[in-house]
Amino acid sequence: LNIKNSQYPVGSEWRRWDLHVHTPESQLGSSFIGTTWDQYLDALEAKALEFDIAVIGITDYMTVDGYKKIYEAINNTSSPRLSSVKFILPNIEFRAQPSTKEGKALNIHLLINPTDSDHIDRIQRALQNLKISYDSTTYGCFKEDLIAFAKAQDPSIQDNRKAYKFGIEQFKPSYQDILKWISNDGWLKKNSLIGIA
Repeated sequence: LNIKNSQYPVGSEWRRWDLHVHTPESQLGSSFIGTTWDQYLDALEAKALEFDIAVIGITDYMTVDGYKKIYEAINNTSSPRLSSVKFILPNIEFRAQPSTKEGKALNIHLLINPTDSDHIDRIQRALQNLKISYDSTTYGCFKEDLIAFAKAQDPSIQDNRKAYKFGIEQFKPSYQDILKWISNDGWLKKNSLIGIA
């Protein structure tokens, strides 16, 4: 590496990172009700420019669906978005047991290296292997299984969007199970960083 030809010729500098930016695909909370994806991207671009954010961790509960949409928008050859941001990465947020003193689930964040071209497929495949059991049935951490998991707990839920949200709310493996899941997936183990809140 020739530092004179580098994008950062002065060496180390402080840059702003925001590694916890939710998207409208986050099923928990109500920050984006009525917000379209274009409105969301416009607001994200404006704030990234205003605050000179260099790196953004695109965060959603138990999915990379929001990250995938942003990744596609950034890589859109006809009109790329978020051009002021130097780097984005997926940040999957999990809720885990045991609960805190206040009775809330632990929040575990999995920040994943996005440099492999097939990283989204690898993440989605890995999420299918994070499992939880209910009533002698095992459910994976992906949309279809989370919907089925919710409906198994409450058969009165007919709407799949409500079931998906309820499934995410109820999907709380132990933190040991999450760590074991990461450890058992060679690619994920080499390409992720864990944060606990």
